[in-house]
Amino acid sequence: MNRAVVFAGRIALVILPLVAGLAFVAQSASMRSAPAQTDRGEAVTAARVLVMEPQSYTPLLMASGTVTPARTWRAISQVSAEIAWIHPDLRAGHLIDMGTEILRMDTTDYELGLARAQAGIAGAQAQLAELETRKTSLEANLAIASRGLALAETELARRRELQGRDAASQSAVDQTEAAVLERRAQVQEIENALAMLPVQRRTQQAEQAIAEAQLAEARRNLDHTVISMPFDGRIASVGAEQGQFAGAGQELVLADDIARVEIAVPVSPDQMRGLIGEDIDITEAFTLSASDIDALPRSIGLTAEVRLNIASLQASWPARVDRLSFALDPQTRMASIVVSVDDPIRQAELNKRPPLISGMFVDVLITGPVQPDRYIVPREALGRGTDGNWGLYVLDEDDRLRHRVVQTEGFAGNAAVISAGLESGEHVVVSALPIAIEGMIIVPLQDAVLAERMSAYAAGARP
Repeated sequence: MNRAVVFAGRIALVILPLVAGLAFVAQSASMRSAPAQTDRGEAVTAARVLVMEPQSYTPLLMASGTVTPARTWRAISQVSAEIAWIHPDLRAGHLIDMGTEILRMDTTDYELGLARAQAGIAGAQAQLAELETRKTSLEANLAIASRGLALAETELARRRELQGRDAASQSAVDQTEAAVLERRAQVQEIENALAMLPVQRRTQQAEQAIAEAQLAEARRNLDHTVISMPFDGRIASVGAEQGQFAGAGQELVLADDIARVEIAVPVSPDQMRGLIGEDIDITEAFTLSASDIDALPRSIGLTAEVRLNIASLQASWPARVDRLSFALDPQTRMASIVVSVDDPIRQAELNKRPPLISGMFVDVLITGPVQPDRYIVPREALGRGTDGNWGLYVLDEDDRLRHRVVQTEGFAGNAAVISAGLESGEHVVVSALPIAIEGMIIVPLQDAVLAERMSAYAAGARP
């Protein structure tokens, strides 16, 4: 009995593990023959977006430039003379009122020239008066000589008649004929003298004209020996000293008009287009008159402000856009906008606003006309294709990525103005996508902070 039990147990120890192993193999084979099916789905990417709404956009341009006087006066010596007197305030940096005499030159030589010219005029006038007197005298002598000639000719005719009747000798006739010839010579001489009078008169008149021109020149030279300020100005430099001899053509004084200063700021054609807007056709300016072109900035509606930042001091001046330059600089390929500030020195305020003088480097803020129905997007959302067109990514109604070509109106800072290519309510992708595939699904995440920044930009702020 015991032996049978032990034998059966030994058989079980062999068979049971074998059966279990076969069962495990069978189960594994079953699992391999019928694998489980897993639905992995379509890839989805999250991205920040802006919801587009048309806005009224105020274009601004911030540029820098150097203050220059709107008008500069160079006092050039027009005579050669010694500097006799200089105004005590005639020094660089001083302000001098309009009409103030600032410099006088020695007048001795020009006063002598004035006296010579006056003497020349007096001499010519005396000669003309003498010619008139001589004319009267010659006319009287001519009348007498003509009368004597007539009497002599009558006597000669009577003597010849008597000679025909043998009542007069030949010698008497010859003597009378000689007297007639002498009378004729006298008359001819007087007539010749009278004929010369118009020529002599024209000569004296020319002499008088020369003397009068010399007199005018002498007076003009005397006027040029005194130099006065043509406007309220700031002395920029002085090129003469008292007692120094100044030659004609020498620069004596350089002064700046303080009534107005100008700042020319460079702008690119794209910046100009963004400031003016596409609603205004700038090419029409080339068909306008000169006065209309001059008034073009004001008719467009450009305004300006000049700003100065020096350490803790921040000052500003109201300015106006004076003119536009349609010519490009050959080196920088930039045009320019010229703004002006009136009374830049008189607007100075202690500890608030310094005098705006020539040479200062300032910022200029130019504001263009408000442009309706514009879309503002971050600049990094745009990309330029190989065809040169600007484009960005939008989402369709299924939140799938679509590329869109848009028309930009300008850039400033990190924002761009879109004038065409977008519609209200569209979602513009503003995230940098690692892989952008047309039609891929995007989970839109609206960026409220960025939307506020773009709205502020449209209203005039600059990011």
